[in-house]
Amino acid sequence: MGRLFLSLGAAAMMAGVPALDLQAASETSEEQTSSILIPLPEGSVPEGIAIKDGTAFVTSLSQGAVYRIDLETGEPEVLKPEDGESSVGILIDEQDRLFVAGGRGGSVEVLDASSGEMLASYKVAESEETFINDLDRLGDAVYATDSFQPVLYKLPLGDDGALPDEADVEVLQLDGISYVEGFNANGITQTPDEQALIIVQMNTGELYRVDPASGAAEQVDTGEVDLTGGDGLLREGNLLYVVRNMANQVVVLELDDAATSATLKDELTDQGFDTPTTVARHEDHLYLPNARFTVDDAASAEFNVIGIRYEP
Repeated sequence: MGRLFLSLGAAAMMAGVPALDLQAASETSEEQTSSILIPLPEGSVPEGIAIKDGTAFVTSLSQGAVYRIDLETGEPEVLKPEDGESSVGILIDEQDRLFVAGGRGGSVEVLDASSGEMLASYKVAESEETFINDLDRLGDAVYATDSFQPVLYKLPLGDDGALPDEADVEVLQLDGISYVEGFNANGITQTPDEQALIIVQMNTGELYRVDPASGAAEQVDTGEVDLTGGDGLLREGNLLYVVRNMANQVVVLELDDAATSATLKDELTDQGFDTPTTVARHEDHLYLPNARFTVDDAASAEFNVIGIRYEP
């Protein structure tokens, strides 16, 4: 089941994203030289990553597992066992809860980051054509993207971050983003002023600023920067890291406070990149899961997380 899912996902992404010049992408930036490779279980197809206090949490697209990795030792352990489904984007909050996007399963799960205990599970999407891809918190709510439906799923949090009942989950229609064939909305993060959300549309390479109350979206002016294949996002202050998975590249943009416009600051690549999907920071390194979407047999392939040294 995991291999079939990967084949469908990779084919859909490649069908929905214009052809990328991988050689040109690799030549636009000096390659990193101090990369770290952290091995993951065979066939795991890592996709999402979140890091807190030197511990990384990595999801498995093909198996649904969540791995916990001590970044000092590089030792992975299973936090959530594989279940034959998919785990995609992942978020850790101040209460050490992991919010995990469920891909085609249409769910968002909440796990205890220490024990792996399932704290809640939300069936947020009823459509068969769904792919819950990534999530982030803004204010008193967690928002999740759907790559096949032009909506955001909003999990409102109560006092002291209390988890909502499933009936309280809201669906916000995205107004201003035209969905086309392939994978659309993918990575999500906050604007620097923390008043709105930023979403990358993977197949068109467009960046959007989204009102968290209404779902109204306005395109961010990024000039001539190529963001096709944009997957995970990481914001640090006014810097936005956009991972272009099939291009094996991370684009670093500088945003204005409201994220209405952005300028190119840097383009990063590494010989160890093999379809990285998203990015998180620990100290002076950026860590990216290598999903290896181009391998012939994912079930028997080796996978890893790569860490590259980068300080802007």
